[in-house]
Amino acid sequence: MQIDQNQGYARNCHQAISDLQINGGNDALIASRNHELTGYETKIAECEKALITIGPCPLVNCVKHHEINKVVEIAEHGQYKLSTNFTPQKTPKPTISPNLAKTNAMLAEFAENDRKLLEISYKTVSRKNAAKPLTEEIKTAIETSNKFQLLMDVEEEDIPTEPPKTFIPAINLKLTNDYNLTLQEISRNDPETTNKYDRGYIKITPSSLEDIEKIIDLSQ
Repeated sequence: MQIDQNQGYARNCHQAISDLQINGGNDALIASRNHELTGYETKIAECEKALITIGPCPLVNCVKHHEINKVVEIAEHGQYKLSTNFTPQKTPKPTISPNLAKTNAMLAEFAENDRKLLEISYKTVSRKNAAKPLTEEIKTAIETSNKFQLLMDVEEEDIPTEPPKTFIPAINLKLTNDYNLTLQEISRNDPETTNKYDRGYIKITPSSLEDIEKIIDLSQ
């Protein structure tokens, strides 16, 4: 009977789920098995509901549901003799009720769906249809020429490079009676020296650091 077959499928599926959980199986496979088990349990419930609706077996001479108890048959064997005038009668052909035919068709459809489901669940994918691992493509950088690089190089070459300026401290000469003679002597020795009046002193700026000591010696 289809209900017995579904119950067998459900037991096998439940055992497979238990084995996967014990052995640390894949979560996706366990979820698929649970979904499959739910389908079997739903079909079992539908079959039981259909049997309750149909009621007892309508076949009076059904061997499976109205089988004679063998113990009673053996105990009563030979007790009664058949009359010689007994005429055997043909057993009437059992008639199947429309509800039973509908149930059998529904159970056959369930069996076909179970077979297709098992084929899909355990179908092996060929190497041709299997997904191939994707290889990461290494992208090479594209070099582009800068048209303005030549102009930038020319501009850098045209810029004059000035030497760093050296700070030369000024010398303050105190105003005395002969300061004019001192300035003339300094200008004679270093013509590039500049001097100007600044707050009661003559501010002397030599042209180089080497001339500072010479000017100090002349001003003393």
